[in-house]
Amino acid sequence: MPAKIQRLDFSSRRKWRAWLAKNHRLDRDVWLVYDKMLFQTRAISYRDFLGDAVEEAICYGWIDSRVKRIGKSRLAIRFTPRRSTGNWSKYNRVRALMLLHNGKMTKAGIDVLPAEWATKIVDRGQGQSRKVADVVDGILMDGKRLLVEKRRDDDDADPGFTEIPGGHVDKDETLEDALRREMREELEIDIEKAKLVQRSLYTATNGERQKIHYFHVERWNGRIVSKEAERVYWESDFSNLSIIPDRRAVRRILRVQPKDDK
Repeated sequence: MPAKIQRLDFSSRRKWRAWLAKNHRLDRDVWLVYDKMLFQTRAISYRDFLGDAVEEAICYGWIDSRVKRIGKSRLAIRFTPRRSTGNWSKYNRVRALMLLHNGKMTKAGIDVLPAEWATKIVDRGQGQSRKVADVVDGILMDGKRLLVEKRRDDDDADPGFTEIPGGHVDKDETLEDALRREMREELEIDIEKAKLVQRSLYTATNGERQKIHYFHVERWNGRIVSKEAERVYWESDFSNLSIIPDRRAVRRILRVQPKDDK
């Protein structure tokens, strides 16, 4: 008789990973269920749920497929073990490389990566210093919207990602001076007032270890123009940001901003 397909309620990324660690070699199917009440009680949006669930599945060599609705408030996604090293989407390829760099991938996940990917990462890691590079990011808000940039698909680091604008700190440059320079180079704006709100460690998809210094740019002069990214635009849903530390920095700002006067 065929094995019974399981249904698992999603409550956190940590618990989903724990389930995969225990069951990824034993089970062949699971329907992971998202309840919209999670957004109301714990601010876990469907996009956050989907991103977290897919990334942890990749770590254990599993893949998402069908989606079905359960009643009015729940959605379920079917996850199964990946059966070959082929058919990787571009977005999941970027995710897998990032997870590999960050040390999240298990042997089960690595075993279903195309061989040339794993070889490329190993070769790059052996010849690369683990020195941490300082990066500054500028968070610009328009009410509850934030300015994001869509990186070019041919960028060496984080190709195609949706991120907060910013860049590397040059030698002998202060964080504040680097932020002013990056905002002029990328957006053609001059900063009047900015405040450091968060520092986070991050590993880019090219293997570079970064310490990101997030600044809330509270006032600036100039008309915003995209000079380096594929495009920049105002985004109302910060869960669309590709990098988790970016989302945390925006959440921190939104918690301290005064509510709109209506």
